[in-house]
Amino acid sequence: MAIGYSLLWDDETGDFMLVDGGLVLAEGELSVCEWLACNIGVEEDKHPIYEDTGIGVPLGDLIGAKGAVPMGTIMAVLSTKIEETALLCPDVASVGNIRLERQGGTAHLTMTVQTTGGETVEEEAEIDL
Repeated sequence: MAIGYSLLWDDETGDFMLVDGGLVLAEGELSVCEWLACNIGVEEDKHPIYEDTGIGVPLGDLIGAKGAVPMGTIMAVLSTKIEETALLCPDVASVGNIRLERQGGTAHLTMTVQTTGGETVEEEAEIDL
């Protein structure tokens, strides 16, 4: 099962990209990148559409634990949830080289994704802590 295409999201406007009034679609490798970008940094169960999907990271729980739980533990939980979320994408065969680096109140994520079509995708994201 493949996702086929994804709608492109515009971080600046906070909405899907439109060209001449129509939604902009991404296919292939770009579709996988867009799926990951839209789903990796989302807070688990924050929006009704994500309930019971397993998609997302428990940011609220982790942030509430800041100070009570060592940052190393928080980063390890983030890494695990990021991998689990990425593997929910039907076009993702495997995830590797997950690297999270804390930069102040942000975690910079890089990871390598192998698609079911055999392509290798390098994905980067910023996650607010």
